[in-house]
Amino acid sequence: MSDTFESHTPLRILVVEDNKDAADSLAMLLRIQCAHSVDVAYTGLQALQIANVRRPDVILLDLGLPIMNGYQVAEAVRAMPDAEEIVIIAITGHSQPEAVDASAAAGIDLHLAKPVDIRHLLSYLSGRGLS
Repeated sequence: MSDTFESHTPLRILVVEDNKDAADSLAMLLRIQCAHSVDVAYTGLQALQIANVRRPDVILLDLGLPIMNGYQVAEAVRAMPDAEEIVIIAITGHSQPEAVDASAAAGIDLHLAKPVDIRHLLSYLSGRGLS
């Protein structure tokens, strides 16, 4: 797993969010602002199907998904062969220390609380890291 990415490298990103407007808006921003290849999943099952086929570099993952929550999605991704290079970033309303600890235990690399400062996210993705 890489801590950051080179700014000139287009990434394959999977946005996983059950709020369709939020998911589509974030995906559009990443495509337009950064020229990344972005897929969107609105459920945990869709996320696993896409991740298995497209093998994203980064998964931006809501934890509060219905049926299969984000922790379960992260654990399932980590169980996939050769998935250690996928960076999983939680983007969630759950900011309590227990949620952050659960994220780490599920294999999530970075835990960001909503509302996410998009500049920090873009900075992380571009290789400058969070400040």
